[in-house]
Amino acid sequence: MDKSQFEARLTVVETFEAAHRLTSKQAGKCLNTHGHTYKVKAVVKGVVSPEPESWVMNFRDLRHYLQEILKDYDHRLLNDVIYVPPTAENLARTIYIRLGCVLGKNNPEVSLQEISVREGLGGEATVGITVETS
Repeated sequence: MDKSQFEARLTVVETFEAAHRLTSKQAGKCLNTHGHTYKVKAVVKGVVSPEPESWVMNFRDLRHYLQEILKDYDHRLLNDVIYVPPTAENLARTIYIRLGCVLGKNNPEVSLQEISVREGLGGEATVGITVETS
């Protein structure tokens, strides 16, 4: 990247409705099947040049890619559609892998930075690129 370019991050947010049940002994009430409104945030990074029409990617495309993935989970029992315990962390990791593959195929100049999954008004899990510090 030269000095006339800069990095930009784009973020889109989508929601879906789904149910899950957790099987860990620490799950408490979550051992029972229950539902959430999930909010999923995707963050990508790319380079923007000084040309007026330069951009990282179209928001519409990023939103479409994410929506296509989330269709597989909407109004479903997550235990039936992801093959790891359906915690927020595992759901975020699954979406991260799937969206990363789609972006790699369709927008290789863009890098997926993170996926965050929020369960209702409760907690949020974020997965993504980690930077080691010394």
